[in-house]
Parts: sequence; structure tokens; C-alpha cells
Amino acid sequence: MTNTGLRNSPGGSGQAVWGWKVAAYLFLAGVGAGAYAAGAVADFLGTGWETASRTGITLGPLLVLVSTVFLIADLGVPGGFLRAGARPRSSWISRGVLILTPFVIIGLINIFLLVWPWHLLQGAPTARLALEGVGIALALLTMVYTGLLLGAVRPILFWNNAMLPVLFLLSALSTGLMVLMLALSLSPAASGFGLHAQLYGLARADALILGFEAVVVFFYLQGCYASPASRPSAELLLTGSLAPIFWAGLVASGIAFPLVYELVALSPASKEVETALAMAASIFGLAGGLLLRYLIVAGGMRVPLKAAGMLLNTSGKARF
Repeated sequence: MTNTGLRNSPGGSGQAVWGWKVAAYLFLAGVGAGAYAAGAVADFLGTGWETASRTGITLGPLLVLVSTVFLIADLGVPGGFLRAGARPRSSWISRGVLILTPFVIIGLINIFLLVWPWHLLQGAPTARLALEGVGIALALLTMVYTGLLLGAVRPILFWNNAMLPVLFLLSALSTGLMVLMLALSLSPAASGFGLHAQLYGLARADALILGFEAVVVFFYLQGCYASPASRPSAELLLTGSLAPIFWAGLVASGIAFPLVYELVALSPASKEVETALAMAASIFGLAGGLLLRYLIVAGGMRVPLKAAGMLLNTSGKARF
């Protein structure tokens, strides 16, 4: 990356170039990859997980496709997205195109051959699991990539943090499970015992991942606060203009609320996950996943940076 056009907003309220479109792109790409991975793993589990598997495999590539709409909108013209794939050696957008494109292709092939309109893979478990194994690998790359994309912007040390890809990976896995839980809870067959069992398993997995995510958020912000260069960004979230969104939107509603619901649903006194609880936890958790990306994007503050003895250009549109 040789040119960044990021500038801080007046009054020290974070960078002013990337906003909700980039946050939505990062969020939907992560959710889609997480949903596909969850669906493919559910297929590995075999009998009893068919609904969760087919739903996750279907939602995954479709959500990633939708995410590119927000990226194209931020780039300004559709041609910008096509040209973005031509510079993989110097651009993380290009590398992202080379990751997302095969993921979507594999995902669509998976849908057409397993879910609709053909069912050729149902009688070929080895081929199905091989295809889904490749899809899971690409999904994991997609989840990590969303963090590496921001980390490539050197002047914003709030993003240039080794824990950010880990945070986005965990959030993508969690929101992928949540969108799957939401889809299952809205299913006409939501009252069936088999669907409740799948919701129970998804909630059990998500509670574990969401707990890890909360720990990573804590250490990520602690590390950013400890560094003078990234402390202003951490302060924006903890005590500054973004604090209400961080504490009420992300911590309370997006992490604590769904985690408590999932832990209650998993308590020994609970025999199965209530559909309403799964739906509420999923909605709040998905909103929290979107707010996490927005807070990370909006909270980034540029610091002076020199490369090869020259100040980086700070005019124009940001380039990855």
C-alpha cells in the first residue's frame, strides 16, 4: 500500500473517509463466511443436522455476494471493483477479490448440487465433503481477511493490530451461527423437536465463541489503550463520542444480552432452546456484530507515519 487518503474527522472523532458502507461490507462478508462454515460443519455431523446444514450453505455465498454491493458503493463505480482484483501484490482489496470470488463460486456450486435445483451430492458423501472442505478453508480466509484488510492501513495503529483478525474471525463465526439460528427459528417447522435440537447445538457453540470474543475485545482495547499511538482510538470507544454505542450497543446488547440468553438456554434446568430466545439472541447478536465493525472503522484515528523517509500522502481516497 503506497497511498492512504484517510483523514481524521474534526474534533478528533475518528477517520472521516470510510463509514457505514465499509462496515456493512466487512460485516456481511464475515456473516456469510461464518454461516457457510457452520452449515458445512453441520453437514459433517450427519443425520439430524440437515436443516441447519442446507440453510448455512445457502445463506453463506448469498450474503457474501450482497456484501460486495456495499464495497462497490464505497468504491464509487462498478469498474473499481473489477480493477481491484488486478493488483494482488500491492492491494488487500485485490487479495480479497481473489479470496471472495472462489468462495462464492464454490458456495454456489454447493447450493446448486446439494440444495437446489439438483441434489447430485446427496448420494456422493465423499465428493460433498471434499467440496465443503474447500469451502470451509475459503470461508476461514474470508473471515480473517476482513481484519487484515484494515490492518494494512499503517497510519491507523488502531487497525494495525495482530488481534484484529482474530477478533473478526471470532465475530464472523459467532454471527454466522446467529444468522443460522435466526433463520431456523423463523422456519415454519420451528416447533419441531429436531429443529430445537439443532438450535440447542448452535446456541451451545455460539455461547463458547461469544465468550472468547468478549475476552478478545477486552484485550484488544487494553492493548490499544496501552499504546500512545492508538490510545486516542481506544478512548473514543471507551469514554469518547462512540462510548454510548460501544457500551450500550456492543457490550450490553450485542454481547452480554445474547450470551446470557444462550447460557440460560443451556442451563441444566433447560431441556431445549426456546425459539423466541434463539430469535432474540440472534437479532441482538447480529446487531452487535455490525456495531463492532462500525466502531472499529469509525474509531480509527490516523497518526503521522513515515515510509522510506517520506511522509505518506494523505489526500484523496484511501487505497488498500
